[in-house]
Amino acid sequence: MAKAIEEYEKSRDNLDSAGSSGGNTGNAGGTVNVQGWLVNANRIPYTEFKMTMTTEYRLATDIQKMEQELWTLTLKGNDIKAYSNRFYELVLMCYELVSTKKKKIEKYICGFPERIKENITSSKPATLHDAINMACELVEQAVQDKAARIGESNKRK
Repeated sequence: MAKAIEEYEKSRDNLDSAGSSGGNTGNAGGTVNVQGWLVNANRIPYTEFKMTMTTEYRLATDIQKMEQELWTLTLKGNDIKAYSNRFYELVLMCYELVSTKKKKIEKYICGFPERIKENITSSKPATLHDAINMACELVEQAVQDKAARIGESNKRK
């Protein structure tokens, strides 16, 4: 997952610097073909792609709901994969809220419990990929620590 995010970041940076490379190549049939959608998304600049997606597939109220969800998104249990996937989906649709790498990293970190948040912040990740890797390690460590504590308490009984 982190590798996919890193590849997306690279391709988006390339598209942003290349300028407009054509018009909307979206699906005119009204249905969304995910593979075609992703291929077409990589052919046009991100700003043009987002405008197309918001005008064709999302109402303003839906976008507001997604923006609110992005601001309130938190890690549920130890399912970091689901948290990271949802964060990434919301960032794609609410790009203006986290338009810089620094803002994206800060917002990603905000959804974690305080102990994990402090550890990620102190490591000063340079990229979202670094933050995701650190978060995965810390969540896995927390799960192992909890399992060890439960095992110890069961031995005492």
